[in-house]
Amino acid sequence: MKLVILLLRSIAGLSLKYPRSVIAIFFLISVAGFATIPFIVQSTNLLAGVGESNPIINLTRENTEFFGEQDSLIVVLQFPEPPGDKRLPFIRSLGESIGEIPGVKRVRYRLLDPDDQAQVEMLFKQFLLGMSPREREGIQNILSPDGISDAVRRTRNRLFLTENPYIQRKLLEDPLELGQFVSKAMERRIGAISLGDLFLLISSPDSTMYLIQVTPEFPSSDVVKAKELVESFNRFMPKKLAELSKSSPVIDRPEDLRWYLTGKTAFQYESDVIFDKETSTLLLVSFALVASIFLSIYRSIVSSFILMIPLLAGIGPNYGMLFLAYSEVNPVVMGATGVLLGLGAEYGVHLWGRFREEYEVSGLFEQSIFTAYEQTGPPVMLGAVTGIIAFLCLCFSKQPALVQFGFFGAAGLALTMLSTFFLVPALAKLLSGFKRDLFPRLQVSFGILARMFDRRSAAIIVISFVVVGCSVFFAARVSYEKDLFKVFLARDMESMAVSQKISGKFHSNFSQPTLLSFDVDDFQEGLFIQRSIDEKIQGLMSKHHEIASFDSISYLMAPDKIRDANIAALSQVVDSWPKLKSVFSHRLQVSDFSDSAEKLAENSFDTIGSLIADLKSESSRDRADTIALERSWYTAKIRGKTRFLTQIRYADTITDSAALKAADARLLQALSDLPVHVQLSGTRQTMEAVLSSLVSELLRLGSYAFVSLILVFYLVFPNPLGVGLCLVPMIGSFSITLGVMGLLGLGLPFSIVCVAPLVFGFSIHNGIHVVMGSLHEKGSTVATTMKRVTPRAVLTSLTIMAGFVAMITSEHYSMEFLGWAMVVGMLSAVPLTLVTLPALLKVILQRFSPQKAA
Repeated sequence: MKLVILLLRSIAGLSLKYPRSVIAIFFLISVAGFATIPFIVQSTNLLAGVGESNPIINLTRENTEFFGEQDSLIVVLQFPEPPGDKRLPFIRSLGESIGEIPGVKRVRYRLLDPDDQAQVEMLFKQFLLGMSPREREGIQNILSPDGISDAVRRTRNRLFLTENPYIQRKLLEDPLELGQFVSKAMERRIGAISLGDLFLLISSPDSTMYLIQVTPEFPSSDVVKAKELVESFNRFMPKKLAELSKSSPVIDRPEDLRWYLTGKTAFQYESDVIFDKETSTLLLVSFALVASIFLSIYRSIVSSFILMIPLLAGIGPNYGMLFLAYSEVNPVVMGATGVLLGLGAEYGVHLWGRFREEYEVSGLFEQSIFTAYEQTGPPVMLGAVTGIIAFLCLCFSKQPALVQFGFFGAAGLALTMLSTFFLVPALAKLLSGFKRDLFPRLQVSFGILARMFDRRSAAIIVISFVVVGCSVFFAARVSYEKDLFKVFLARDMESMAVSQKISGKFHSNFSQPTLLSFDVDDFQEGLFIQRSIDEKIQGLMSKHHEIASFDSISYLMAPDKIRDANIAALSQVVDSWPKLKSVFSHRLQVSDFSDSAEKLAENSFDTIGSLIADLKSESSRDRADTIALERSWYTAKIRGKTRFLTQIRYADTITDSAALKAADARLLQALSDLPVHVQLSGTRQTMEAVLSSLVSELLRLGSYAFVSLILVFYLVFPNPLGVGLCLVPMIGSFSITLGVMGLLGLGLPFSIVCVAPLVFGFSIHNGIHVVMGSLHEKGSTVATTMKRVTPRAVLTSLTIMAGFVAMITSEHYSMEFLGWAMVVGMLSAVPLTLVTLPALLKVILQRFSPQKAA
């Protein structure tokens, strides 16, 4: 303690001797620090370095690298009514143009163009070569005399029931209902399709909403590139739609066509736009609140300005240190200045208050400065050290954003503490030269609160312990927030509303797709395993109705053994084709078809025969070349192995986090008997992994802060009593904070990691002044200490809350939660510090030191 006092006296003496030089030095350093703000590079990737040891996060990151982030950006086209057969050229042109936008890796807007004969044939070939035994039996029944007769009869009946020429033509092009059979088989995979849109477009069942799925060349967490891409779409879409409405009109009133962007990239972009707007607002609000608190309590613009000078002198250099320490800074860190405004104000308030008190008694200017630094300086420094320790504990986090936040906060408090200790004597020296008394003076005494501890001290202690005990009970009910989008993104976003809308239209959860993957050495073995997975997924779809659709390579490729078995079965059909042709022609003749209809149907029949006959001579290499691009959605070479990917969408009714996790568990259980290790990944799984790892750090970082503070206090108070008394506000306020959260049913977001160290550090500040003033100052009593400390303690608590209260208005739940948690923590710390703690001191001193208790 003597060393601390000697250091503080040296600082005060130096500052009093060279006041102008000290002010000039801090002014220049502060200006230089603020000048670095435009050059601080904000990190482009919010997840950079996050979860490097987590297998789910790494798997998702790896799949994004090799396959792209599928469904990351979805363009939604909404028509007032079904656009008819003109939609194909319209959406084809739009999709192809979107594929040329810089930053777009792939575009998917259709699975088949029925007017493109080559695509139709490719689909049928792929299906026929990859048929399962049940599907093969169905095809053999269709391509039999009885099957052909029944199909022609049903086609004839449908022709007479429809007047739409387009649908009539489509029926005649599929006289054996082979296309319908393939459609039903595929429906289990990609979801329902509408009549006349056989794998034409990714469209809603009522054909009023169409999706263009975009895979960017970068992960959606890369906020800079995501912003550039979304803004490119915002410029491109209106112009392109206006152009297409003239060249390929699909509706009478083009202005009725609506377009939207959704998907993770759009979510992240819109959330970041909101955050950027909030950052400047939070800073301004925090500054305004701190300034208004000073004005209302000091009732002097000059005093408020003097108190703000050390804050600015500490915050400016802190930006400079941040610029020098990190090449990239997480955007969250840049919004932390408001926190420092509230926290750093405490140091000057206590020093100026004690100086003013001594000056009014003695009238000796320099002696009052030294007395303030000797008596109040040590608890101010100790309070600053507790805050610095609280922030430094965040530097032990495994998450880069929290590490940077901890560095920024610790450095900011250290610099603000130094600027305050150096500038207060220098400013006081300059102010002493004026004829008017310009030294800051508190105009509010809070006398009632200062005397409250003296009324029924025992009852106060009992009530406080009951409140804290009840809070601990409710704190046990706290769990982390299950709504992942609520935790990581802003509220009430248009892109999220669009996602919910299309999920309802397609009966499929587009917001949270799941990726299933496995690695194999042999490609053929992987194809067999993939087909087993498909069968198990279809079984789950029928049993639990949780999975809406899935998409894998199986519809594109089949193992050679299955392909050979299907070719052998189809060879029998080819051998009997003349007989089947005869049956088909006879059924057409007796069905009263028109000549044109009969000719179209016969051409379609002959095309099917030629297609099946061609399967005999098709080689695996030809087949692979044909679907090479499509295969890139489902397979990739990774570390010498082939990775197979299956995209799964759950039903739109399965959105609750617990239900989704249960569905994941059932899926993995169904696949547990496969010869390979199957893993789930995706946006939702990544967010769950990030959140669980962050929440798990709460105990670790909180323990670091708790143990560190106890060690620091033992250096100051070499006895358990002093340490225990200082911990009362800290433990009590933290318990009450968690208790309130548990009582209100609030889930803990990732920002809870900041709450424990910050509440530990900051709820103890004023308690230090109470304990040290009551126990260590010569001639001081609990009553005199409380009279002196209470107004400054209330003011500093208000300024600390001012740094966080602005966060309550945030559209981001994690920021809002942090604001409420810190406000509740500080509100509970005030009565614990100014009522409960002195009551405890009074009871203890009445027994051991009656003179101090008097």
